[in-house]
Amino acid sequence: MRVITIASQKGGVGKTTTVHALGTLLSQRGRRVLMIDLDPQASLTVACGVEMGETGMSEVMMGQKLLARVLWEVIPNLYLAPADTRLTQAELVMVGKMGRENILKRAIHALQGSMPADYCLIDCPPSLNLLTVNALTAAEWVMIPTRPEYLGARALQPMMDLIHQAQQELNPELKLLGILPTFFNPRLKHHTEVLAEWERAGLPLLPVQVGQTIRAAEAPLRQLSITDTAPSSKVAEAYRALLTMIEERAQ
Repeated sequence: MRVITIASQKGGVGKTTTVHALGTLLSQRGRRVLMIDLDPQASLTVACGVEMGETGMSEVMMGQKLLARVLWEVIPNLYLAPADTRLTQAELVMVGKMGRENILKRAIHALQGSMPADYCLIDCPPSLNLLTVNALTAAEWVMIPTRPEYLGARALQPMMDLIHQAQQELNPELKLLGILPTFFNPRLKHHTEVLAEWERAGLPLLPVQVGQTIRAAEAPLRQLSITDTAPSSKVAEAYRALLTMIEERAQ
């Protein structure tokens, strides 16, 4: 199973949209995909049409349920482990546990015996907390969605530092897939200048930029991915290009 964590310490950068889009596209290509919502705000859970309750990832992270017991089938081949109301409380419980950084990794490993999957996509909270550390410890790759803003590079540094620390101390197999520019408008000089500056600084930018469309904001209301609500949009095209790149690296 290829485990990809989508992480950023900032909110509103497209983490959930990216997870939902990639998960939907992979499942439509015949891959079996697990999406894990580790964000207490539960945006991915709501976008998939799953009502947030008291059963979900909090019980998995507190060791009360197996991951297989909380899964919902969103569409054929696409499964969701939802966030729930106690996920923030779960993090407090995790702090006192031995091996707390490996809780999610162990849960995913246990799942593979009963429900093998091709990909696992993890949607992280917009913070550098223990939930995010668990997502980095469990992953093979990590991708950082980021808006093209001048202060974005400075905001990226704590995330990059956490990834480096995870590689050194917890998960030497973790690889940085790259930084994904989101909400990108090529007609805005500010955006193109920021990307040029990031390239000069040597930041690991992905060769795909995801634009902005109102259809992406409307997609969760229809409980669908942007790739289904606006399949011919440039945003959907960007996610298809991103997925092709990911699959090529997975070979």
